[in-house]
Amino acid sequence: MATQMNKLVSAAWIFSCLLAGCAQASSSELTPTSVTSTQQLLPVVQPATPQSEVPTQTTAPVQLTPTVGEPSGAVPSDSGAMVLTCSGDLTSPNMEGPYYTPGSPERNSLIETGMPGTPILISGQVFNQECNPIPGARVDFWQADANGVYDNAGFTLRGHVISDQNGYYAIETIAPGLYTGRPAHIHVKVFAPDGRELLTTQLYFPGSEDSPDVQTAPDLLVSYQGLDEQSRQQVLFNFVVPVGP
Repeated sequence: MATQMNKLVSAAWIFSCLLAGCAQASSSELTPTSVTSTQQLLPVVQPATPQSEVPTQTTAPVQLTPTVGEPSGAVPSDSGAMVLTCSGDLTSPNMEGPYYTPGSPERNSLIETGMPGTPILISGQVFNQECNPIPGARVDFWQADANGVYDNAGFTLRGHVISDQNGYYAIETIAPGLYTGRPAHIHVKVFAPDGRELLTTQLYFPGSEDSPDVQTAPDLLVSYQGLDEQSRQQVLFNFVVPVGP
């Protein structure tokens, strides 16, 4: 009886619901949640920035070593200095004497601090017998001091210079002093660029005109040409030497 009653109640409820326009949803609709995809953040790869290029130094380094055959003190041809014309006559040889010392230093001044004597500047050119200049010739000087004394233990008032590309040479020294039996003089040797000895001679100074040495070889007598800007007496002399094969 109760079961039948329940069926009647249930049927009545359905009928009333239909009349009221009720509709039972068969199932709940789930609105899908909008899923936003996660953006993948990748590191931005920047192009490599090139390093600043350091320019290569193309300027040649300053050459500190003097040009071969151009020693300091050589008289350049365009300096306006007084020069002598080459005669073509070979310079007279003269005795070496007992006081030559090989291995003198290369230097364009033989004057040392406090040294007494009259400063002089000897300059000129080295030529062969055809009056062609000889570059690279070694001109070696040695002499007595103002009192006529030689330094035979060291190299005081001894030294050599090398002729430049035009055969010019120059050396600063003092006027040589007298000693017994000899007029005032300076000894000189001239060597070829290859080391061969070409000439051994002496230069004689004013006041030696009556000396037998000068009378035998008058071309070796020099004269003073006046003072230069440094108050040195100027002496000009060209060496003309035999140069053969």
